[in-house]
Amino acid sequence: MQFFGNVGRDPELRTTMSGKMVTEVAVAVKQRGKKDENGNWVDQPAFWTRVELWNRQAENAADTLRKGDRVYVTGNVEQEVFTKRDGTQGTSLRIVYGSIEKVDREQQTSAPSPQQTQAPAPQPARVVVTTVDGDDIPF
Repeated sequence: MQFFGNVGRDPELRTTMSGKMVTEVAVAVKQRGKKDENGNWVDQPAFWTRVELWNRQAENAADTLRKGDRVYVTGNVEQEVFTKRDGTQGTSLRIVYGSIEKVDREQQTSAPSPQQTQAPAPQPARVVVTTVDGDDIPF
């Protein structure tokens, strides 16, 4: 999966009991919707996902990403089922084994050249998620 989104809160770096660093980056993703009765595109509500980062990647994210930053995310999607406070079940998405890159807003909003038909390539602050040994997971 790959998408653009906005960081929802400043990442908080935590350390596991085994000394590994971990952070989750909450990302809000806007979805284009359907056309309304007038033929205009209507955006659907944003959905939230978490990007899990470990060790050096977690440090980089905590140092470089801030609430509101535009990011480009790639990775594998894991769906988790949980019980809400009211007893009903909910689901959440988590991105693992991928990357998150901070995107310069000016670059993304600039007019594309004739050769550039896709969104601009993401820029610095690359944070790559690596495979995690199950012993390092803090829960």
